[in-house]
Amino acid sequence: LSMEEAVTDNIHFDVVGIFNTLDHLISPSEFLFSAVKNSKLVFVDTHRAFTKQHLFNLGPDFIKFVEKNGYFSVDLSKCLVKRWPKHKDQLFAISSDRATVEKLNQLLK
Repeated sequence: LSMEEAVTDNIHFDVVGIFNTLDHLISPSEFLFSAVKNSKLVFVDTHRAFTKQHLFNLGPDFIKFVEKNGYFSVDLSKCLVKRWPKHKDQLFAISSDRATVEKLNQLLK
């Protein structure tokens, strides 16, 4: 099932995971916002490195961009590094529901 089919068929998910994919897409924001609109929570895992195979670098301004577009987010990257010190990717949780993100933040404390 593609995200386009999910949007067209009005299918909703509890959780969507986008792992090491978003920075390779031609229209990452379109794909991301479709996923957020059709799920309670979206996890985005992305590379920190910017190389030829990556069309976009989703660095520190990525969260600002997400929030500027009316969504809520939490950066989970530090949690991964604590558990797996060699982990180099970034992990974000994104939702259109503030309460969902606040609950996640509470779990992290």
